[in-house]
Formats: sequence, C-alpha cells, structure tokens
Amino acid sequence: MIEHSPEIRRRAQEHFERSQQASNAFTDRLFSVLMLVQWAGSVGAALWFSPSTWEGARSSVHPHVWWALCLGGALALMPVALTLLRPGSLTTRLVIAAAQSCFSALLIHLTGGRIETHFHVFGSLAFLAFYR
Repeated sequence: MIEHSPEIRRRAQEHFERSQQASNAFTDRLFSVLMLVQWAGSVGAALWFSPSTWEGARSSVHPHVWWALCLGGALALMPVALTLLRPGSLTTRLVIAAAQSCFSALLIHLTGGRIETHFHVFGSLAFLAFYR
C-alpha cells in the first residue's frame, strides 16, 4: 500500500468535500423543483376529487382546495427558500425530507385515503434513500 504525504491527503479531502457539496446543492435544486411540482399536483388533485362543496343550493370551494393551496404552499416554499439560501446544507436536506413526507400525508388526505395514493410514500422513500 502506498503512503501519501499529509499534503496530498489534505488536498484529496478538500476536493472530496467540494465535490460532495456540489452534488448536495444540485440534488437540493432537483428536490426544490419536485416540491413545486408536488404542490401543483396537490392542487390539481384537490380540484379533481373535490372541487366544490354544497350547502343547500349554494356552492363554494371545497376546504381540500384551500388545504392544498395553503398547506401545500407552505410545505413547498420552505424547502425551496432553503435551497436558494443554503444549498447543500444539512438543514436544507432535513427540511426537504420532512416536507416530502408531509406531502405524502397531504396527498393521501386529499384523495380520501385512496390506496393508490399510498404508493407516493414508497416513491418518496426511494427518492429520499438516493438523496441520502
């Protein structure tokens, strides 16, 4: 086995850390796009499954649409903001992972617990496993 000088080991470590930071920042940007797509998808699901509610002869926007707009927006905008402010940081990755999990719960709620929506959880876990 070849022994390298401390200078070479230090430079290799610095190169590795720069490469890891660039990879984390790139993945953060991909996840921020995914968050915005999920937000639009949650609004679309709410409009598709329960666009309006009826009280007698009067129709109004269903609360699920407001949940998708407001809660989905909050879930998407925090990770996107952190991606812009602190790309590649541990805090950003943790917030993205938590928001991804919450999006699964929101989508399951919006679709009335349909079994097909539960597969979003499995897809999210796969994405988060690669994100690690």
